[in-house]
This record gives sequence, C-alpha cells and structure tokens, in this order.
Amino acid sequence: FFIYQVYHLIVVSARLKKAVAAESAVEASETVNAAAAEAESKAKDAEAKAKEAEEKLAELERLKAEYEAKIAEAEKLKEQTKDNE
Repeated sequence: FFIYQVYHLIVVSARLKKAVAAESAVEASETVNAAAAEAESKAKDAEAKAKEAEEKLAELERLKAEYEAKIAEAEKLKEQTKDNE
C-alpha cells in the first residue's frame, strides 16, 4: 500500500507540473497577443501621424512657394520703382 501511495504522489506531482506548465504557456500566449495588439495599435497611430505630418509638410511647402513668389514680385516692383525715379 505504501508503494502505491508513493506512486500516486509521483503521478499527481507529474500531472500538476504539466498543468502548471500548460497554464504558464497560456498566460504567456495571452501576454504575447496583448503585446501584439498594442504594437499594432501604436503602428496605426504612428502611420496616421506620419500621414498628418506629410500633409502639413505639403501645406508648408505650398505656402513657402507662395511667399517666395510674393517676395520675388515685391523685389520686381521695387526695382521698377527705382528705375522710374
């Protein structure tokens, strides 16, 4: 009977170790999935911000070109007024 009890304890211990290992694997998998979802969300946010930055850059380049044209026009008018004097 004693030998059976020792065998039973060994078997129960082995099953418990397997169950704990399986539970740890499930928890690790859930953690990885949560991290992947968070990374995907951050990537989408970064992509949206990059697109917004590109749009702002394009607007700034357009304004720069507009102001450069106005400066060139002002310089041209300035030279014309010098020539007229």
